[in-house]
Amino acid sequence: MSMRKLRLLTAWISVCLASAALAASVHAHVTVYPKEAAAGSFEKFTVRVPSESQEAPTVEVKLEIPDGVSVSRTKPVPGWVSEPEADDEGRIVSIVWKAENGGLSPSEFMEFDLLGRVADDADRLVWKAYQTYGDGSVVAWTGGEQSDTPASVTLVRSGGAGEGSAEAEFSAQTAILAALALAALLLSLVSLALAWRTRRR
Repeated sequence: MSMRKLRLLTAWISVCLASAALAASVHAHVTVYPKEAAAGSFEKFTVRVPSESQEAPTVEVKLEIPDGVSVSRTKPVPGWVSEPEADDEGRIVSIVWKAENGGLSPSEFMEFDLLGRVADDADRLVWKAYQTYGDGSVVAWTGGEQSDTPASVTLVRSGGAGEGSAEAEFSAQTAILAALALAALLLSLVSLALAWRTRRR
């Protein structure tokens, strides 16, 4: 392999790695899993919250509960206090999680679990969330799918078990990044070998 082709291959792999990192950052917003559930089913919903601000930690998260789901319980999270808000009929309409210590740094994320039943006539659940930082700024994740701050959406099917999970998606993303890293490592070894052969001549 010529040095010119090797440089082109190195540049191509670098672009792939940069694209993977960019894709990960684009999807770094408050997301509720699963992304698909069955009508009438009982589900464990997981709220994944990454901290995006480079200047201040995430100290509070508010989640509005869609009309198509009835939440009954939340899972305790060390270092965080949950405060559910109910309407006059006792239905939980929102939950606020507040950090008891420093909150989430820019390199951290948190997951909050809750149990709920999907309504028989629900078709899609729109989860509006509000992320508050230590400097007082608030990001409202309430927009449409194409906005910069989209609300997370769970699609509801007419029957059967819900599909998709946060764990499966995370594992798939990790496998892709690991494969790209391995390719970059192999390319580096090839480059070193070629450079060594060139010096021997």
